[in-house]
Amino acid sequence: MHAALTVAGLGTGLFTPPFFTTALRGVGPQETGSAAGLLNAVQQLGGTFGVAMVGGVYLAGDGTPRGAAQAALATAGAILAATGIAAAAMTGRRGRGTGAGCETDRRDGIAAPDDPAGSLGSAGLDQGAAETSHH
Repeated sequence: MHAALTVAGLGTGLFTPPFFTTALRGVGPQETGSAAGLLNAVQQLGGTFGVAMVGGVYLAGDGTPRGAAQAALATAGAILAATGIAAAAMTGRRGRGTGAGCETDRRDGIAAPDDPAGSLGSAGLDQGAAETSHH
């Protein structure tokens, strides 16, 4: 039991920092706090649902500890596979111009990730607001 908890703790500890860094890479500095809070909340929600699903399968098992554990492990594997497929699909979409490093036509006056200097500049804030109000 201690070995399994150690492996789980190490896996979580080694996974979380690079995951958060990657997930927040395309977020502007003014949005980082909100994005990190949302990411943390979704992570907690996902963990809660995962424990509830795997625990429910375990408790509804065939009556033997071994059978219940095998059913719970199979469920956890299926959830992991579905998560991997969803992550791959989301990563594939990022490459088509919706993710980090993508210069977008923004009318809010905030620099796009490929435009750190903010080509709109301070005058662009007023111009962007004026352009938005005419649409």
